[in-house]
Amino acid sequence: MNFNEKIDLFKKRFSSNDFSVPQRNRKKILREVESNFITLPKDYYELNNTNNRFSNWWDNTNGSINEIKSSEIKTQLIEILNVNEVHWIACEFSNHILIYKASVHSIFELINYTKNNSNQFHIVQLKYEYMISLIVQDNKTIIKKCNKRN
Repeated sequence: MNFNEKIDLFKKRFSSNDFSVPQRNRKKILREVESNFITLPKDYYELNNTNNRFSNWWDNTNGSINEIKSSEIKTQLIEILNVNEVHWIACEFSNHILIYKASVHSIFELINYTKNNSNQFHIVQLKYEYMISLIVQDNKTIIKKCNKRN
């Protein structure tokens, strides 16, 4: 099953309050994340001929890194995230990033369900106060907490 088919199943499985695909301004949301957390050269998109596609967020963020067992990801994220808030969850692929609005519970489900399609995820607080980036591997998960750039 490809990634888009999995997302279609997610939209049916969760209420729109728990998981939704932004229909408008997706590019604006991604640009806002980049302007607050990602350090890219000004001419990054022109030099890489990416046609305004978003990519390489993990490599272009600064933050504290913590390595944990993949089985402990839920416990670790509950300590960091406000479980009563909805967040942006960005799934990073080799040449683009897709973003969704999701509750913490559906974020855990999305990561578990799609980690074979994308192993890099970025959880962003809706007001862009912090971003938690994850690289999910079989036995370990690497977590990077990034605060808003000044």
